Amino acid sequence: MNFRELCIAENNTLFMALRKINDTGYGTLFVVDEKMRMLGLITDGDIRRGLLAGADLQGPVTLIMNTKFTAGSQGQDRRSMLQALRRNHLRQLPVLDGDGVLVDAVLLDEALYGSIPNSVVLMVGGMGTRLRPLTDQTPKPMVRVGNKPILEDILQRLIYCGFKHFYFAVNYKAEMIEAHFGDGAQWDVTIDYLREEARLGTAGALSLLPTMTKPFLVMNGDLLTDMDFADLLRFHESEGGIATVSVCQQQMQVQFGVVEFENARVTRIAEKPFHVFFINAGVYVINPEALTMVQSGTYQDMPTLIAQMIDAQKSVSAFSVQGYWKDIGVITDLDQARRDFKKIG
Repeated sequence: MNFRELCIAENNTLFMALRKINDTGYGTLFVVDEKMRMLGLITDGDIRRGLLAGADLQGPVTLIMNTKFTAGSQGQDRRSMLQALRRNHLRQLPVLDGDGVLVDAVLLDEALYGSIPNSVVLMVGGMGTRLRPLTDQTPKPMVRVGNKPILEDILQRLIYCGFKHFYFAVNYKAEMIEAHFGDGAQWDVTIDYLREEARLGTAGALSLLPTMTKPFLVMNGDLLTDMDFADLLRFHESEGGIATVSVCQQQMQVQFGVVEFENARVTRIAEKPFHVFFINAGVYVINPEALTMVQSGTYQDMPTLIAQMIDAQKSVSAFSVQGYWKDIGVITDLDQARRDFKKIG
């Protein structure tokens, strides 16, 4: 839907606003002046409350519009605007230029990309030995961050991006995961289970998949991230390779002065320099043809599978993660993730 269809001029009546809300199916309109400068929002709830307070249906919308609203800025990245939608429980986010002119809008129904037909495989069968004793009685994906298990947060973020079909690869304390998530009906999605009789690794479990016809996401079940998963899928499809590996930029400071030299002659001394590099972020997109490289019933991790693709001269792309990313590997990582949880929404 074009954002202009959700605009209403400041001199229009409440009756006209009510009709337009009914015609568009959206509960909110953007009130603008003759230069498209945004003045406020008006919702069906605002109109109901106004009528109950004695407002006239023939009165102007400016009488009851809400002048305090959340807006995005022209040029702002899409990821942060999607975060604002989710954080403020909005269905639409107006986008304004520097003069307050409405130039676009991010609509929740469109931001969800509809229902993405591609599946997601979540690797949740690990024992979480580095998180003991927390994982002695609880599988690692069920450890809580905020008010929910890590895996539930991952699931909800994927659903928010439009994914509807999930495979959970389970092994350690699988019954606890299955009892919590069931078939996914609580979230209006479908969850199927890949039950590993023995631990197969992050790639070996893919041998349990049924025949796949579309590229699918593979993700570790112990990550806290606000990355745009649908953007990752679009990137993969545009690159045309057999697989895409998500990467995250990190830096590490060397704790000593680094000496550079040629033929025994010192050319430079860098005192405790920072080295910048990219790490594997544990989120992949895989084409179905790659499954022929996965050996049934054999332990195999994703880095090994990716290496096989490269050795076979297949094209593998790297997608740089924008935003927050945290691997919850040890207790200190979990503590940090819990502190960060409220910030990323």
